[in-house]
Amino acid sequence: MGDTTVTYRQGRFEGLMPLFMPREEPSRNTLSDAFRSRRFCLVVFFVIAIITAACACAAAVAAAAEYLQSSSPDTAKGSEEEVVAIPERSASIAYQRLSDSMPRKLVFCFVNVSMPSGSPRAFDVGNVSVSFCDALVYVAVGVDPEEYTIRFKNPAEDEEVIQKVSKMKAMEPTSTLDTYACVGGEESDSADFKAVISTKKSRLTFIRKAAHWVQQRGLSGLVLYWKYPTETSRTNFSTLLNTMRIYFDKDKIRMTVVAPWNVVTRRHGYFVRSLFDRLDVVIIDSHRTVDSSYFPVTTCQSPVRAVFRARYHGQVGLSSVVDAIASATTEHDVLFKVVFSVSLAGVSFTLKHPHLKNGRIGIKAVGPGKPFGHTNLTGMASYYEVVETLLLNRSWTRFLHGYSRCVVAHTNDQWVGFEDRVSLRAKRPILRRTRGMAVWDLSMDDFAGDYGSTWPLLREVHDLVQSQNPYTVVTDTVKLWP
Repeated sequence: MGDTTVTYRQGRFEGLMPLFMPREEPSRNTLSDAFRSRRFCLVVFFVIAIITAACACAAAVAAAAEYLQSSSPDTAKGSEEEVVAIPERSASIAYQRLSDSMPRKLVFCFVNVSMPSGSPRAFDVGNVSVSFCDALVYVAVGVDPEEYTIRFKNPAEDEEVIQKVSKMKAMEPTSTLDTYACVGGEESDSADFKAVISTKKSRLTFIRKAAHWVQQRGLSGLVLYWKYPTETSRTNFSTLLNTMRIYFDKDKIRMTVVAPWNVVTRRHGYFVRSLFDRLDVVIIDSHRTVDSSYFPVTTCQSPVRAVFRARYHGQVGLSSVVDAIASATTEHDVLFKVVFSVSLAGVSFTLKHPHLKNGRIGIKAVGPGKPFGHTNLTGMASYYEVVETLLLNRSWTRFLHGYSRCVVAHTNDQWVGFEDRVSLRAKRPILRRTRGMAVWDLSMDDFAGDYGSTWPLLREVHDLVQSQNPYTVVTDTVKLWP
């Protein structure tokens, strides 16, 4: 029975099985099969070989044509010139150059041979290293109130020095050094200036004779330093400056003025906006802001910020001077015409209370300090003398005053404020806003290099000013010889 049942079921569904079984379809040649075909690969390689051979033949033909063309007589000379113009070996270099978009900053060097030398060595204008200066100014000549012309205060000495100044520029024809003569500079010159500006005729006569005087001596221009014009002289003096600038421009003669650092004195003697509109450079006499013979507290000549007691007695810092000039006019670039001044001579005081050991700025003083050995002047000390004293006398103490950015040296009842490399670097924010720096009393520097390098302070000023100049990076290609 078992076998019969099984046979029956198989027989029952035997006819239905093909309906559920997958049908076998005939095989087709797909694209993948074609790529796998050896015959197709051989055809592809054969086509690529033909294309490669054709490209090689075309390149050979083009090279042959170029060779035949370059070897023709017409192009032989041109090919030789190309070999000379383009060296076989060259290098690409990058260097910095002063930007042409903005005027560069300047260093004015004021030389006063009437000042004593601050060192045991004799000072001469020939000692000045002109590489540290953009302008060399001789201090000073005067005004002749009768002839309305420029006169020598010390005829024999002044004439000789000015000739040396002119020759210093002639010795370096590629140098951009400008040479000036400073007219005035002392309070005794005030009456002479008043006589010159009194009438239109006197002004025109002075301008014409001054231009001839400058050209005759081979100078670049004049620096007018009236100490100081009053409110009654302001109009005539402004007229003189405006007319002189127009007349000097025709002969390519430069001119500038030294204006007072005190804002009240400056407003009384000058039309400030007109002054900056007319001139390219205005020098501020911030190098001598106090006189220790009557100033009641200790301070430096050119502090960045004046302490309270010094401000109370009339002194202001360089930052306040610059801010006052900026507020006097609405022009944004007015400060880029300002050149502030520093002196290489220190100011000395005698302390009222010598028992105070800190020697800070702003303590009471009873008068100028005692003279040092080389300058032999009360109230003044050269940088050379201060360095020499600090090295030889250990009783002296030196420190940098943080607020005013001044360097101070003191012992017992003697106190000196002076400029050194540190205090000059502290004036970088002021220099960044202005056109440059004027350096007075060059003979007070260590120009011979007895305690280090020559001209340490003037060198520092030059490096400081040059670091603030706008530079652009220039790339160029130079040839290298084998």
